[in-house]
Amino acid sequence: MMSLFIQLSSGKGPVECGRATFLACSFLLKELNDFGVKAELQSKILDSAPKTYKSAVISIKSAISEEVRHYVESWEGTVQWSCSSPFRPSHKRKNWFLGVEVIKPPEKLSLEPRDIKLETFRASGPGGQHVNTTDSAVRATHIPTGISVIASEERSQAMNRRVAFVRLAAKIEQVNSAGVDDYEKSCWDNHNELQRGNPVRTFKGPNFKPSR
Repeated sequence: MMSLFIQLSSGKGPVECGRATFLACSFLLKELNDFGVKAELQSKILDSAPKTYKSAVISIKSAISEEVRHYVESWEGTVQWSCSSPFRPSHKRKNWFLGVEVIKPPEKLSLEPRDIKLETFRASGPGGQHVNTTDSAVRATHIPTGISVIASEERSQAMNRRVAFVRLAAKIEQVNSAGVDDYEKSCWDNHNELQRGNPVRTFKGPNFKPSR
């Protein structure tokens, strides 16, 4: 079962938006727990005042029903909190915003024997000198992705098979690491791309009550 992540971010907004992000995170965690879903605060970046988040990530690591999935997806977009600033009472602005995105982390590639295609061929050395007189070179291909490696330096086909497998495993690990890096970068980019206006949900008052 793949985990599901919900990222909440105040973007580049003032600390009041950080407060809205904290309140939305608390509200959403309670709602998910009321649904019977195993949800927890995975990570957070604190803002400049107590009980404020620049961003937070909620992880869901249990099976969820279609009803819960639709509920979670209904949060995607901009959320508005209408309230006087708890930090600057004389401030004229009353509306504060945060962004919410539901993220599925990248699936890690697996290296199962059934996913590997092995081919043998005869390799030649520099100047046309034959390294082997038999088809001992090995090409290993990861069928789902097409990633391919070659091992030809050993005289034994069995040894070249082992070398090819190790090289292919290293390639797959590189792809998995790149996927994680791209995922983490996308999370940070989301933090910087909050779009204000047209909120999908609105809350009001210091106690963060849903607007009906």
